[in-house]
Amino acid sequence: MGYSELKPGGLFYAYANEMKNLYADKKEPQIYLYQHFSMNRFLIDLKDNYDKTDPKLTTKVTGDNMDEKNIDETVNINSPKLKVVKTFESNYEKGKDTNLTYSIDMYNERKDSIAKNIVLKDISDISDIDKNSIKVTDENGKEIPKDKYTIGEKTDEKNNKIFEIKFKDIYLIDKETNKEEITKKQNISLSTTFKKINVKYNVKKKDGKEKQDIHTKTILNSNNNILDKDDNDKSRNCIKGNYKYIISRR
Repeated sequence: MGYSELKPGGLFYAYANEMKNLYADKKEPQIYLYQHFSMNRFLIDLKDNYDKTDPKLTTKVTGDNMDEKNIDETVNINSPKLKVVKTFESNYEKGKDTNLTYSIDMYNERKDSIAKNIVLKDISDISDIDKNSIKVTDENGKEIPKDKYTIGEKTDEKNNKIFEIKFKDIYLIDKETNKEEITKKQNISLSTTFKKINVKYNVKKKDGKEKQDIHTKTILNSNNNILDKDDNDKSRNCIKGNYKYIISRR
């Protein structure tokens, strides 16, 4: 029901008085009211009032032969919903080096949410990355300055090449979100808030691997989520994609 009917003259005024009597001897009665679920009021109020800094949830843990404990857990409210679209182009010619151009589009599909501390990781089995070819642009094709991200490269225990971009003070929002309103409300920079980020770069197949297919894995993570050693995520603010690129043998 809507709580407007609890007021004097309302349909449930007598009910409201009875509740008052039940808690008359309580200094701070634990009674909470929220608006009716119609017209999406509950979600609107939640967005307007939750603690955006670092909300916590306290969970009570009990068991045999142990004292009751309270454990604080971070609550992800209105978390981003990431999407990654990866394509490639090949200029394969028989008897010549095989070069590939990767293009990775990054999106946030949840309205009024912000993806921050964005990390893009790309893992490839038989190709080397041309770091000088890396270009990062926004939804309008404008290049994002190189001081807004760092580039790392390493090799794992399986000899796969790992390429990682960590963005600094870059924010990703949904295409339907009003950029001016959300940047003002969250006190973040308008000039570094985007509705799409594209990363494009070239790779070259390793010597002796020209006729083999390339297998890659792309991981897009945000909001300081902690991944395990296999890049698995428990907070749902991360997305992964596995890709296979078949090189024609013409």
